[in-house]
Amino acid sequence: MAAPTVTTDELFTADGVALNTYAWNVTNRGGRWSLPAIRTGNNKSGGRHGYIWTARKVHDAGAIVLSMWVQGSNPDGSMPADLNMRRQVRANADALARTFAKRYSLIHLVQTEADGSQRECYAEVIAGVNFTTMGLGARAEFAVELVIPAVFWQDVAQVTESFPVPASGTILTLDAFAAATAPLEDLLFTLNGPGASPQLTDPASGATVQYGGTLAAGQAWTVDSGSWLSSVSGSNVIGQTVHSGADRLLPLAPQVGGPQVQVSGSGFTGATSLTVAGRRKYYGA
Repeated sequence: MAAPTVTTDELFTADGVALNTYAWNVTNRGGRWSLPAIRTGNNKSGGRHGYIWTARKVHDAGAIVLSMWVQGSNPDGSMPADLNMRRQVRANADALARTFAKRYSLIHLVQTEADGSQRECYAEVIAGVNFTTMGLGARAEFAVELVIPAVFWQDVAQVTESFPVPASGTILTLDAFAAATAPLEDLLFTLNGPGASPQLTDPASGATVQYGGTLAAGQAWTVDSGSWLSSVSGSNVIGQTVHSGADRLLPLAPQVGGPQVQVSGSGFTGATSLTVAGRRKYYGA
């Protein structure tokens, strides 16, 4: 079969299969830009109007609905060799079914944005997919409902940003992460010494994480907020690490201009620095 011809600059793939070709394509994407529902609620109290507001609510799973069509042509738009479009539409539908019926792992969706950047998520199809044929069976329309268990889309490529920390109380704005729209809960923070009792704080939410020891010059304190790891130059120091204000080790809230980190402690010098690495998160793509 001929190589697929992608019909738009914004390539959209499922496990590497282009979904915008001349053989099949997406006409509408429900939930492309959406805020997933909140899964947790507020507390109600007898004898009190309304409810007691609770902070740090979490989202339910994300979702996306693809309205698609498939027709009896090759992916480059050419006619099948035997000119049998009904046979080809069946073969094309089978190819899509193999992609969307995957059950042993999640489906890897990748969206290429208009600026050339790429966002990804991992999803599964949980509702039935029904093909409605038309045009003497040479074309069919269908919808694919996908659920995103991890809720958010994210960058395909990791983003890294480094800053000097000349003094305690320094507030750093992560410009490289400014495009994020969803919570950043799996970042990797590396604070290079020297410094004593260093603490990292998200000024927006008040979440903090602190190491109760001393970093010599050449030592680095690493906090992996996604894996609950705190180490100094490779040695586990989770027992000397405390956190507050969040259920993770320093998640960052997205902010206009970029999320921020305040670095506090003592003994900082011109050699003290902070590096933040991770993938920006988004509510859609």
